Amino acid sequence: MIENFYVRKPTIARHSKAPLFRERDQYLESLLVYGANRVHIKATASRLLHVVRLMELSEPRMVSKSEIERAAGEWSKDEEFHAVRSAGAESAYTLSLAAKRFFRFHGLLAEPEPCLPAFNEVLVHFLDDLRDVKGRSPETVQCYSKRLARFLDWAGRRHELLENTTLLDVDSFLESQRAGGSKPSTINNYCTTLQVFFRHLNSSGIFAQNYARGIRGSVLGKPGHLPKGPSWRDVQRLLKEPHAPTPGDIRDRAILLLLSIYGLRASEVSNLLLEDFDWLNETFTVRRAKRGAIQQFPIQYEVGTAIVKYLKAVRPACSCRHLFVTRYAPFRRVDPTALRPMLSRKLQALSIRSEHSGPHALRHACATQLLHRGFSLRDIADFLGHRGISSVGIYAKHDMRSLRQVAAFSMAAVR
Repeated sequence: MIENFYVRKPTIARHSKAPLFRERDQYLESLLVYGANRVHIKATASRLLHVVRLMELSEPRMVSKSEIERAAGEWSKDEEFHAVRSAGAESAYTLSLAAKRFFRFHGLLAEPEPCLPAFNEVLVHFLDDLRDVKGRSPETVQCYSKRLARFLDWAGRRHELLENTTLLDVDSFLESQRAGGSKPSTINNYCTTLQVFFRHLNSSGIFAQNYARGIRGSVLGKPGHLPKGPSWRDVQRLLKEPHAPTPGDIRDRAILLLLSIYGLRASEVSNLLLEDFDWLNETFTVRRAKRGAIQQFPIQYEVGTAIVKYLKAVRPACSCRHLFVTRYAPFRRVDPTALRPMLSRKLQALSIRSEHSGPHALRHACATQLLHRGFSLRDIADFLGHRGISSVGIYAKHDMRSLRQVAAFSMAAVR
């Protein structure tokens, strides 16, 4: 395998004579099978040489993540191997990531046993109720799970029984989160989660009282009176195709067009499959994150062009059936949580100011643009996949020009 990527005999000898050659060669071959490009495979091969040297490996053995991170830290400070370009935290991260993937591939990475939160049975029952009875999306269930696991772990260190928890404990927990640097919006998310949780405990008979009524969040001010989403002119700047786009730019632009033109949620874009696009009839199918509804949309020309360009020029050949996949092996769908930092970086680079900097900002911009074009709240609710027009009111509230037009039209209609 090494001979396929290197020509110079000294380089080949350096790789072949280093420890764990067979294991490294097998891993590089697996990357090639997964469809990784040559540049990535050569970079990985080079990093693995440093890994076996710094960790003083002479034969395969179990390693821990802390051991890998120590070696990566040493490598980032090694001036001999960074004479041309300085190294730092990013260098340590890339080496650590390559090492973890290599050892995990061979079953040699010591993974710690997952620590179950206190009162785990209650948590599992609550999440099952959210998922199966109330029909909440997997993303929502995951968010509730993370917040509640933290609260229950906190409460479990103070009480043997969950029934001994009081509102004072809830207040103390929230205060500890504030002291730890949590933002008011994060505190409000905790409050919402705990309200739903204690309401569930009350209806299940675990708690005689409904503590949900006594949980109050923070009053959020309007930071600088910023709009919740960017203006449509700013969105057009964001969607403008770069003169020399990188593979990442091509994929990101296709994602941004879907978020902006159709107002899709991050998870809805992430869950799109290749089979969802009917190129003959120029339509595509969306599975709504909430309520599980199915919607079909026409493929707008610019969106279709961007997706075709991504499929032909960037998307790796792999078995994953999701439309958007990671750029490096092992290939899997792009995680919805990865879209927020990607969009935030692009907004910041263009100096676009918005209260929200994640995918929901583009959903808000899409809804506001539809209002500008004169669509009714019912039409917008249907387009965005909302259950009723009450959910769309938030967009109208921040578009005073459209509200004035609606008011003027209503008064004229009365006459």
